[in-house]
Amino acid sequence: MTYDNNKLLNYLQVQIVVNAYNNRYYFPDTPQIRDKQILGLEFYSAVSGITKDANNVDLVNAVDMEQYYLTLVSGGINKIEKLPLTKLINLTTAAPTQFGNADGIFSIVNMTGLDLSKSYVESTPLFLPTTGLPFSITFGIFYK
Repeated sequence: MTYDNNKLLNYLQVQIVVNAYNNRYYFPDTPQIRDKQILGLEFYSAVSGITKDANNVDLVNAVDMEQYYLTLVSGGINKIEKLPLTKLINLTTAAPTQFGNADGIFSIVNMTGLDLSKSYVESTPLFLPTTGLPFSITFGIFYK
């Protein structure tokens, strides 16, 4: 008999659907993870071998994703600021490229109180995306 006291992880896929070009895109409100402990993040792109989100909207293309950065807000404080989205690509599910996290899912230690409605993805100044509208910036969030 084996015993494991590790709790099972929950997973939530969150999409920012972009219908108009801007330099900052906020996440939809996601209250079900506000009081949970966030353990890891993934970003999905064509580099990951996925081209559409769960709603059949095209994902941001590989050229544009290099211009986007993630800021996560918890307790009114920017806990993660301007993290390149390319660092959140899980290379365990994709062919090796110059992008990504070769160790798998981007781990986060002890982040609770994540407020996605105040968190956002932003681009470099004056950047005009080449991905046609609408497009999706899609993340996987692991929590417990």
